[in-house]
Amino acid sequence: MQIGFRSPSRLHTVAWASVAIATIAIVFASGGSALAAKHKAKHGKTGKSNGHLSISKQSWGSANGQAVDLYTLRNGHGMIVKITNYGGVVQSIWVPDRSGALKNVALGFPKLSDYVNDFQNQPWPAAGGSGQTYFGAIIGRYANRIANHSFTLNGTTYQLVGNNGPNNVNTLHGGPDSYNTQVWSATPEKLANAVALKLTYTDPNGKNGFPGTVTTTVTYTLNNSDALGIGYKATTTAPTVINYTNHTYFNLAGEGSGTVYNQKLSINSSTFQPT
Repeated sequence: MQIGFRSPSRLHTVAWASVAIATIAIVFASGGSALAAKHKAKHGKTGKSNGHLSISKQSWGSANGQAVDLYTLRNGHGMIVKITNYGGVVQSIWVPDRSGALKNVALGFPKLSDYVNDFQNQPWPAAGGSGQTYFGAIIGRYANRIANHSFTLNGTTYQLVGNNGPNNVNTLHGGPDSYNTQVWSATPEKLANAVALKLTYTDPNGKNGFPGTVTTTVTYTLNNSDALGIGYKATTTAPTVINYTNHTYFNLAGEGSGTVYNQKLSINSSTFQPT
């Protein structure tokens, strides 16, 4: 697998009424186009097709009093990506290996309720997850930790809601009840050489202490080069800070196959951000 950052710089400070755009492409080396017929997942009631490329949706329950759907994107090589509009979560990524067997290389949960319970850090069965894994979710308004749950921008210090560390001293991944727990507006699209799912969420001014109303559009695309693209676009009504990411966990041998300590990952980029 290769992960390439087409826009190497991260988004940090965004000026008033501006637009910030970044794109990430994740490329999977698979076993070939003849494998498409070996796995046929069920389509929902609504679907769009572009040759061997298709996108469909099925009802997946509800969260926050809103309907939640699970979208299935597939290409002509048998690659299948399932994404939900709850938190923009990448629920699974199915790719054929060198012998033609389909493996899910993204870690996730089988049910919407599992994500809701985990993301809200509710009590979890002893055999299950640890709480707040952020499995596969869109992370914003600001990924990673902001120390002392505050920052200064243009001479103004903003106090944020803390949700991490001793006495919640840090603001992690945008704070509580952030992008990963929202039901996003979803629009499936058929492009010239890909299928796409466009997700949009408006984060109101003052949410968790952040300034400015930020409207975020995240577009997932799948093409016949076995590339899963993630594009980010943001507009803001006031100067603010933005730092997006996607929180998918990968196991290239397949989910549940063991540790990843002997796996190798190539970052096709001129720069990278240590964490």
